[in-house]
Amino acid sequence: MTDPTPTLEDVRDLLHDELYEDALEALEGQDSPEACRLRAEALIGLEEFDDALAVLEPLVDGVPDDAQDAEALGLIGLCLYYVDELQESRDVLNRALRRDGANITALQARAIVHRDLEFQRASELDLDRALMVLEDDPDRRDLLGATWNIKAGFAIEDENHVGAEAALKKAIAADPEHSEYTLELARLYVVLNRTADALALLDGLLERDNLVIEAWLLKSQILYLTGRADDAHANTRAALEADDAEPYIYVQLGSFALYQQQWLEAIEHADKAIELDSNVVDSYQIKAAALRSLGRDAEIVGDLADLESSTPDLPGFIFGERINPAELAAEALEEAANMDPAQLRGMIEHLFASGQLPEAMRPMVEMTLENLPAILESMPAMTGMSPQELMSRMHTNPSLAGPLGLTLGEDGEIEQDD
Repeated sequence: MTDPTPTLEDVRDLLHDELYEDALEALEGQDSPEACRLRAEALIGLEEFDDALAVLEPLVDGVPDDAQDAEALGLIGLCLYYVDELQESRDVLNRALRRDGANITALQARAIVHRDLEFQRASELDLDRALMVLEDDPDRRDLLGATWNIKAGFAIEDENHVGAEAALKKAIAADPEHSEYTLELARLYVVLNRTADALALLDGLLERDNLVIEAWLLKSQILYLTGRADDAHANTRAALEADDAEPYIYVQLGSFALYQQQWLEAIEHADKAIELDSNVVDSYQIKAAALRSLGRDAEIVGDLADLESSTPDLPGFIFGERINPAELAAEALEEAANMDPAQLRGMIEHLFASGQLPEAMRPMVEMTLENLPAILESMPAMTGMSPQELMSRMHTNPSLAGPLGLTLGEDGEIEQDD
């Protein structure tokens, strides 16, 4: 008995779960306008924008303006945005909205275009209009969640963390099955030094879906950087039980081993990650660092040598595209370098006394203070790395664990960031 042909509703479910290759496979042999639009959505998800345009343009070419497909126009406008044709994108999206002023794809896309064109108020109005259309429509909760997620992204760009948190909570409430929204809120909490809130979110997410590997690895990183190394290792090995073919899990284990100067174990994990996926640069960087520490520099040849200074992949995998804690770590370190040494040490002592830093981390923090000038000299090369990757790449200065979450007020008193 052959499997039934996937329905378009099945394809929509695949798109919701970001299974774009599976969606394209399910659409084979289907050429209705709706199937073409869904095929284009899958191609956009795969960043194949020219191919998506080739699918969409026949739906509107030669069709009178008053009969054109607003959804197809909205997707065309989105593709044009991604290929940097902003003005043409805006023109097409305006056409879409003249056909259907409540078309959500066009409203979302035009909000993004207006944002890039620095028409901030117009961008906000487009999103607010989309939210108004969607708020009372129970059949389009996924689009409601996506719209709140766009709002959250804009807020993060503006460093409006309160607004970002509120928007992400709205996105989760609208579409709780979309794990990325929960993951993004947990990432935000890490940057805000609200690690307990982040861990609670990640635990809930993994209870619902234990295959969200980014959640496992983010949880491990939080545990490790708050002095709970054993728990971090146990959590990462639990991730292996969920998916033992995921190279980033071995990359994380290799990073931990490198941090603890367990060079041979680091090489073993790096080799396993390379076996699973030879394109993850972190694996080569970890292996090269371990070999160098063992005095085996002569073995650092080929890809091991070529990729040593490349931008690592693990931070982007864990933190996504919006949030880069390494940038905040760099800012915190630069701020610390400009502080009076007595004030800086007073801040550190306050952290230990208040329990915000465990005593187990004292040697690590002390080493950071001693090596701060050397760390700052290498700052440009470290841009883009996560705190964990900084530890992996700079095991001689292993205390690069991200921002402290504290600043000095104008009166010299220590203030806790929200």
